[in-house]
Amino acid sequence: MHIVGNYAYVADAFNGLVIIDVSDPANPAEAGFLDTPEYAYDVYAIGCYAYVADRDSGLRVINISNPASPVESGYYDDVGYAYSVFAHNGAIYTGINNTGLLVFGFGPGSPARTISGYVRYGSGAGIGGVQVNLSGNASLSFTTGSSGYYIFGVPDAGDYTVTPSKSGYVFSPGNYTYTALSESKANQDFTGTAAVAASDDCRIIGGARGYVNPTKGETATIRLTPSVSGDITVKVYTAQGSLVWEATKSVVANIEDSIEWNCYNKDNSMVASGIYLVRIKGAGIDKVKKAAIIK
Repeated sequence: MHIVGNYAYVADAFNGLVIIDVSDPANPAEAGFLDTPEYAYDVYAIGCYAYVADRDSGLRVINISNPASPVESGYYDDVGYAYSVFAHNGAIYTGINNTGLLVFGFGPGSPARTISGYVRYGSGAGIGGVQVNLSGNASLSFTTGSSGYYIFGVPDAGDYTVTPSKSGYVFSPGNYTYTALSESKANQDFTGTAAVAASDDCRIIGGARGYVNPTKGETATIRLTPSVSGDITVKVYTAQGSLVWEATKSVVANIEDSIEWNCYNKDNSMVASGIYLVRIKGAGIDKVKKAAIIK
């Protein structure tokens, strides 16, 4: 148990972290709780965070800025059994069974600046299990919890880069870079997208009967999955080799994308029925497909 101000933070075994309001010691009252994944052995609270030694779930980092609704911000579980935790002079000390003492921190002294943000889906939901790495004048790593939140403390005005990583995901932006960091940086957010396997593949779909009938509003859609980022150019030719239509689009590696052809030519006239050759080139793809247009 650790008491800070009006709250007692209790490592309550299989019940996780329990926060007790002790502003009136004669009438303590539960303010909030968070059930940790395993068995909470020890806790230390400092600032807006409680650090919980959670046996074989490692060190859990919990945001306690709202004691009524604590939220896990991150964790480090590649440690063995975590049995004790203590914070001192800008570092977190965790006792590990059969391993010894692990120290997580930002160098000597309290961190002078912080870099923080969220890793989220486009919908705004947090992405857990993202390893966010800090490199440069300090090397640190933070694994996001379900909220997607991460935070680093840095001791000096150095040069730093923050990069997220999770298998099967791509992130935008790819990283944040700071030169001679002079102030704390908040809202350094990343948007993650689940990637599909790169295959350099492309296909044309459209039409309910295997061909496209533009008189019924049907279009030919070129779907593709590039292996590298870059520009894709699609050119449509008649069977005799005359250029009918073309378009260019920027695409991202390993993300399925599409380009739609409405079956009109460069003069904005609907094309005649027939077989058309579709050349798809760029971003690691160079293929020719056929599209059947029947009106």
